[in-house]
Amino acid sequence: MCLNYEAPLFIMSQKLMDVLMLGRCSHEFSWPRRAANGEYYQVCLLCASAYQYDWKTMRRGSRVDEADGG
Repeated sequence: MCLNYEAPLFIMSQKLMDVLMLGRCSHEFSWPRRAANGEYYQVCLLCASAYQYDWKTMRRGSRVDEADGG
């Protein structure tokens, strides 16, 4: 069985270029993490933006500013 890894590499590099050059991101999120203050958040794997996460409703909230410390 022959697997073709060129297509996924091209897609990933294209997404990275979109983030770096155009400032847009399709946001692919990591599993929710828990901050030191006990609140949950998710981080985009492409642009590293952090967003609040409500564990009870399993929904992402607003973007977390770096000044918030989260």
